[in-house]
Amino acid sequence: MLAAIRIDETGQIFTGSYHGQCFTAARDSGADRTTTLKALQGFITSSARFVDRYEAMTIARAAGQIKGICHLNEEELDSSDCRKCNCSRCEKVRENKEC
Repeated sequence: MLAAIRIDETGQIFTGSYHGQCFTAARDSGADRTTTLKALQGFITSSARFVDRYEAMTIARAAGQIKGICHLNEEELDSSDCRKCNCSRCEKVRENKEC
């Protein structure tokens, strides 16, 4: 899945490897900071459909794409969940330790 944000006022979707790139692309296209901060964060699926972080997590889990959970909300997909990460949180998750 490709990280994406959707600006609801215009329907525009901006993509990137991670959400920071999406926000940068939106600002580079002329969107102001307030507009980009209100954008819905999600992902683009292999069928080119925008899904929010919750639906993306369901899809990624079903497809076996989760490599490790690097953040506190395990119900929302983060782009780092689908790539190998060496952060201390991932180490604790792999070792089944409390963070």
